[in-house]
Amino acid sequence: MAVTAQGWVNGDDGEFSGEWRALRLDALAPDLRGEAGGLWRAFRDGDGDTRVWAITANGQGARVDGTPNIIPQLLGASPSLDTRMRYENGGMTVTYARVEGARLRAGATGRIVRGEANLAVEASARGPLDLGGAEIAGAVDATGRLTGRIVRPSLSMRGAMSSFTAGGVVVEQPVLNFTLSPRGDAYVGRADVNGAASGRALTASANVTMTSSE
Repeated sequence: MAVTAQGWVNGDDGEFSGEWRALRLDALAPDLRGEAGGLWRAFRDGDGDTRVWAITANGQGARVDGTPNIIPQLLGASPSLDTRMRYENGGMTVTYARVEGARLRAGATGRIVRGEANLAVEASARGPLDLGGAEIAGAVDATGRLTGRIVRPSLSMRGAMSSFTAGGVVVEQPVLNFTLSPRGDAYVGRADVNGAASGRALTASANVTMTSSE
């Protein structure tokens, strides 16, 4: 990571700004490849006892790829991002963090303390998406949580979809509960779906494994 900065400090006030650039995303998150860069700004924010350092940043990715395969499907080669955070109570409060990719718009809020994340996530995605052998078509709106080590976190989501295809069966208007966690070199989890197929109610569950080869 390369960072340039210029700014000033005067007592309890100050401001810095510059550019940031990550030439190898895998140095920050082992499952990502490509590069990214943009602008950042740090400044004193708040009044009295609540006055702390705040950071804003924005940027754009280039040649972004990674594993599991759902990542490049959602992000595309050049996703954009922007965030605002405050350093307080021994960690970072994420006021907002937003990512917009080829088939994804997502936002998160919450806390990151000593590299451990506890973030609420909202996301909207557009299919078709290949999810470990199952295909999601149409739109997906989901909410959930991102927890654990921020460089390789676990994800739990609940989402509503237009349709979901698995094993040749088309499930209409399904509601999906989905978990995914790192295990060794892979991500493993579970998907539980409630919907309708051929005019009848359907409930299905499946274990999900995503590896670097998928």
